[in-house]
Amino acid sequence: MRVITAKIGPDDHFRGITAVSYALRDAGVDVIYLGCGQRVDGVVAAAEQEDVDVIALGFHYGGALETIRRLMEKLRAGGLEHISVIVGGMIEPQVIDKLRAEGVAAIYPPGSSLESIVEFVRGLPTVKP
Repeated sequence: MRVITAKIGPDDHFRGITAVSYALRDAGVDVIYLGCGQRVDGVVAAAEQEDVDVIALGFHYGGALETIRRLMEKLRAGGLEHISVIVGGMIEPQVIDKLRAEGVAAIYPPGSSLESIVEFVRGLPTVKP
């Protein structure tokens, strides 16, 4: 299982995505940490280049829905819709169903356990086209 972890945009609150990255790595998952300040195009390009199974994104300032819409559109356009996308952080409750409708596999609001994220990711099938 290969996972990219990142934060898209100017949001530089890295604690959550860093903690998730370490938890996944410690559980034996191959993690590619892109860090903060990423762009949608860069995350999609890295996901394709690294042949990942999952993209995990953290959000602190909101804007998850707009970002996810752009990300999912780019994944579909690139034939990468097999990559699971999970998000966490400050996700506005009113956008959770919309994120799911966009194709987000899992959403982790504040207070979610690292163990639940690791368990979910390790339980995903490795699906390559």
